[in-house]
Amino acid sequence: MRDDRDGEGTTDHTECTDIERPRAHAAALANSPDQISAVLADATADWVYVRFIPTAEQAAQVHAAGKRLFIAGPNVAGDEAANWRQAAAAGIDAILSDYPLECRQALRPAAGFK
Repeated sequence: MRDDRDGEGTTDHTECTDIERPRAHAAALANSPDQISAVLADATADWVYVRFIPTAEQAAQVHAAGKRLFIAGPNVAGDEAANWRQAAAAGIDAILSDYPLECRQALRPAAGFK
């Protein structure tokens, strides 16, 4: 590999082939249920970010597409135990809340959450 610090040359990176490139995860936003199909078509996103409580059918559709599903926003940001439980029952993979300890406690009895 050549490192030409005077700016007249280039650096040859062909010797760096054994370095594994990091994989960044990206999410696409679905503000409403009618946007899920478009988000699932986004090949650059491996997460679907929803701002509404999805149904079990919508969660299954996301998972069948090989993507994961998370929720954030006013429905779950506050101390919203009923909404957290509803999202978990639907099959959500992650919840972003301002009350993570309360959310964990509310979901602990639910299947799949520990």
